[in-house]
This record gives sequence, C-alpha cells and structure tokens, in this order.
Amino acid sequence: MPDRTPGFLAWSLQRQCALREFDGWDDPLQIERALRPVRAIRKAQLESRIDGDICIQPFSELESIQITDVMGFRVSEALEFYGGDVSESCNACPANAFLSTDPGAMAGCYGFVTENGIDPDDWSGSSPIMKKNISELAQPFLDQHSLERSALGFFETEPSWYGLWMKPIGSHKELMFLRLVLESVLECQHQLVGFVPSCWQYFHQAISNAIENDLKIRVDAYPSGEVFENNWFVDSHCPRCKISDGKSEGSPLKNCIVCGYDGTKEPRRKRFVRGKRPYWEIVRFLGSEQTRELLSRYKTERGLTTEFVESEDDS
Repeated sequence: MPDRTPGFLAWSLQRQCALREFDGWDDPLQIERALRPVRAIRKAQLESRIDGDICIQPFSELESIQITDVMGFRVSEALEFYGGDVSESCNACPANAFLSTDPGAMAGCYGFVTENGIDPDDWSGSSPIMKKNISELAQPFLDQHSLERSALGFFETEPSWYGLWMKPIGSHKELMFLRLVLESVLECQHQLVGFVPSCWQYFHQAISNAIENDLKIRVDAYPSGEVFENNWFVDSHCPRCKISDGKSEGSPLKNCIVCGYDGTKEPRRKRFVRGKRPYWEIVRFLGSEQTRELLSRYKTERGLTTEFVESEDDS
C-alpha cells in the first residue's frame, strides 16, 4: 500500500553559502536533496546512532531484523562531498533556523510544514495528537485581521491559510504579519493539546530569522500525494492554490472550492525519487563480518532487545 502524504509547505531561507553552490540553490526541494546527508548526520548525533565513523539508520525495535537489511553510511565520506566538517559554518549561519532548539544544528536553512503536523522525515509515521490542522488553527486570527491581510495583497481563499502562500513573500510587513499568524497557530495548538509539532516551530523560527537578519524566505506549496516504492506522486490539483479536490484526474476543475480558480487542473505527476540516500546496506561497504561486529557492539551499548539474524543466503 502506498503511503499517503499530506499537503505541505516547503521553505528555505535565501542565503547562499559553500554548501549551496548548485543550480536551484534557493529551491527548498533541491536544497533538501543536496543537504540531506548533513541533516541525517546531526539527527544521528542527537540520537546516538553513530558508531565510530558509521551512521546507522533508525529501525523499529522488532524481535528480529536481518543483518543485510540494516542501513548506514560513512560519516567521513558523506562530509567529504562538502569539503569536510560543516558544523562551524552552519553554527554561525543566520539562516539556520534550527539553532533556536539545537545549538549544534546543521543545515537548518530549509524545512517542511505539514498540515497535520506529521514528521516530514517519516511520511508513513503516525500523526501527532491533533484536534485541528494548521489551516483551522490559523483561521480565527486571519478572520480578525482580514483587512490587514487584504491590504498586504494576500489572496482570498477558504480557508484563508492557503492564500498566504500563493505569491512570493516580498516585504518586511508581510513577514511580520506571517510571524503573527504562526504565533497564533502555535499558541492555539499548545492550548488545545499541550504539544506543538516541531516542523511548525521551525517554520515560525525561520520567519523570525528572515525578519531579524534581513533575509528573504521562499515558501512553495505542494498538494497531497503518495509515496510508492521510493517514488513521490502528487495528486491532481489546482494550479493556483495547489489543493487537490479529491476527484479523478480527468474531471474538470470548475471554481476551485479553495481559491475559486476556474480552469484546467494539474494532472497527477511523479516528482522525484526521494530514495534512501545517504543510507545504504551496511554489509555492502563493511562486509558481513565487520557488520556483525558493529551491530553486536551497537546492540550492547544501546541495550537493544532486537536480534540481528543472518539472511538465508548467508546462513
């Protein structure tokens, strides 16, 4: 069964650096593809998943897992692509929005905002406890400030949240307004369930960084979709607000229920293969014997109950 992906926003703070010297350096999805190994290393550091030079992918603590299915990568090889250790550069970067919660954060200049608060790094994971999605939480504030929203040139949509992302963010006043919107969302969410998804908090911090450091921020909206065998397909959707109407691809789009657009909808489309990079099977670069030794040590140090078993081909 394919894993469904919610609609989401992809953002990036616009500051070119040695890590972003490539075509599309301002595109959040291009940045994610280029800097994913850096982000993976920092996450593994925080979760104590690095043994020596080997970064080990998180896996469910099942009763058993085949040794050949455990994935990882060499940290030194991943960082070599960027010219070595990048922590010093990232730790001093005003575009690193993750520094507010992690002083050692790397590649915190981009991120994703899911409507339901699910972790963007694990589309198939369980959703956090939510009573309302982000557009519902934002609506009261946007209703109360409808005149200001209109004066700033944001599109009229229903819900109003989607109209905030239909044009590039071009002014300091727009950023200030968006920060107030996010502050309202975070406060309402916390009052409802006492928990705020980290991806929402990072987005709020990114907007604050843009304001305080005079940086531009790019925000792109993407429709719902599905991931199937490492391929990502976005649903047929409105070309203006990016919302899927849930109808078949061939059906006409008459007055989009969100933004009122009347025209041809965008077809279901394959975007890119996200894949598992930088992770790959550890046995392929360490060999069976060294992999067994690594996992035995890893199991002991972490107090795991999972049994690492030989595949039928190796037994």
